[in-house]
Amino acid sequence: MADEKEFIIITKAKDLAFHTYDMTTARRFPKRHGKLAVDLMTFAREIVVHIQDANELDITDAGEFRERRYEQKQALSRCKDMLFLIELAERKNLISTAQCAAWTKYAVEVKRMTASWRKKDLERFTESRQRGNAPRR
Repeated sequence: MADEKEFIIITKAKDLAFHTYDMTTARRFPKRHGKLAVDLMTFAREIVVHIQDANELDITDAGEFRERRYEQKQALSRCKDMLFLIELAERKNLISTAQCAAWTKYAVEVKRMTASWRKKDLERFTESRQRGNAPRR
């Protein structure tokens, strides 16, 4: 079962996705920048999926733990990708500086929370191994 912090990460990731879909309108991103809008929406969706997938994996099973860390890393990579594309949208004058700052705040929060979650998972996994807890079968 997911703990409260992990649930919050999923909620924050969804907030990022909702905000991204609100921001990537045809009015803001004309046809010649359509690929940028599509990439932003895709990355936002992928962040949610990676975080949800990671949350479903069992931290006490070594194989699932590796897969969980991989999913968390993928979410972090997509956050970095999004941050770059948000900056690119601002530099191309598709969004204002204020819009860039607000959107960036969503992505940075998800990135920070996911990195913290990943670090705490490693600590919990290491502690369980030191106590000699056998993986669940």
